[in-house]
Amino acid sequence: MEKFIETVKQISPTFGGINLEDIKAPECFEIEDRLKKELDIPIMHDDQHGTAIISGAGLLNALELVNKKIEDIKIVVCGAGASAISCTRLYIALGVRPENILMSDSKGILHPGRTDINETKKEFVRKKIQLCNSDTATVFITGATFMTAHSKSNGAIFGIGSSSSSSQAIESVSVVAKDGSGQVLLSASYDNKDRQSASTLAREFGSALADKLK
Repeated sequence: MEKFIETVKQISPTFGGINLEDIKAPECFEIEDRLKKELDIPIMHDDQHGTAIISGAGLLNALELVNKKIEDIKIVVCGAGASAISCTRLYIALGVRPENILMSDSKGILHPGRTDINETKKEFVRKKIQLCNSDTATVFITGATFMTAHSKSNGAIFGIGSSSSSSQAIESVSVVAKDGSGQVLLSASYDNKDRQSASTLAREFGSALADKLK
């Protein structure tokens, strides 16, 4: 990491701005923060901020379509890497209440019983939830208004980590989208025996919902 930072600093005088790309969490946060402090040109990490801008715009548009207030929604975030954390920070800046956000990484939901969470992830630990050995997809997505998926392939599937002994993989999942009055806009069930990532399943449902709302 030190060599990377020093290299960027050495080439910075020839650039008007620098866009960082494909740096994993949590190193990406420290690298970006230090470069912003030590250089006098704009520094951006595309995996974080580019994704957050697009995702935030999608959230605002979706809320307008279903006539819901941002301060009233519940968000679940599948994944806890660079893009997931940056997106979630932007959601909060846009008006989502932190207590209405539930996040998971590849080992399950972030909660106080976890002892394997780094400092960045601790920002999103739900202090009132005690799940320890009962992380389930039902708990994770029940009542959610909005779900954003940033999980790695074959990793977390709707908040359930395949690498955790206390977790279980999901072979099927049902999803329902409702408008502000509670009317069902679209419901779908997915056979997930092939263990697709959460982002793949969410993308399929999102595309179907967008087609229905045209």
